[in-house]
Amino acid sequence: MHTTPLRGTGSGPSYTPGVRSVLVALAAAALMVLAFPPFGVGVLVVPALSLLLLEVRQGRRPGVVGLLFGWAFLGGLVWWIGELGLIAVMPLVVVFGAHFGLYGWLLGRARAWPATHWWIAAVGGWALMEAIRVRFPVGGFEWGLAGYSVAPYAWARSAAQWIGVSGWSVVLVALAAGAVLAIDQRRLRVEAIAPAVVVLILTVGGALWPATPDGRPIRVAIVQGSTPCPLTHCLNERRATYEMHLALTRTIAAGSVDLVVWPEGSTGGLNADPVLNPDVAE
Repeated sequence: MHTTPLRGTGSGPSYTPGVRSVLVALAAAALMVLAFPPFGVGVLVVPALSLLLLEVRQGRRPGVVGLLFGWAFLGGLVWWIGELGLIAVMPLVVVFGAHFGLYGWLLGRARAWPATHWWIAAVGGWALMEAIRVRFPVGGFEWGLAGYSVAPYAWARSAAQWIGVSGWSVVLVALAAGAVLAIDQRRLRVEAIAPAVVVLILTVGGALWPATPDGRPIRVAIVQGSTPCPLTHCLNERRATYEMHLALTRTIAAGSVDLVVWPEGSTGGLNADPVLNPDVAE
């Protein structure tokens, strides 16, 4: 008996994606990189996500597609960390890129679901993936969240007062997933129209009611003490870096500022950690 596999089910003995899938994943990653600084063409985030989701829905090996996208996107986004050596950048790219691979694999399991259910899985899955990515396996690595891509636009920053960065991620992925369904089924669907209406409302609302500060102004001093041995490593470097920041801070006139900000790397290590050293904490 002859049977014809459903389109996009990825049937076949191969465990590697086809050439098209690889090229689409890399193209989506390239567009995603261009959506973020230093390029900052935020509008490209929707076609980037649409390409990725379309290939995950229709192409072969959606998990591998997601993984390739994650590695290429994060590699292109945080390449500058490589100035500290491959040991600094490779674990970030490999580990955090795996989140996109898991997302692609799980969403690939939903291909046979009704279109609306797939759309919900695509949007909700992305939101959950981002929430996990900023917390596991280490917290605080928020580079590349989809919502940050629209930060260059004043109306988007104003609208963030209502929905935040995570809200923008949800809206953008919803728009992209709706576009994928419209392409896949060759007709306009409510899943594509509704997010577009939301974007329009947020755009107009952000332009008409910009976010404005409502507290009293504060005076801030930013201290950048650097390191005693730039581009190299030296004995007691962390302690010396901390002491340079402390010396600079002591030049600020008492009572002239409300807040003093030190950068990351200004403390830490065994002999300059405020948690481990009472004199540093004091």
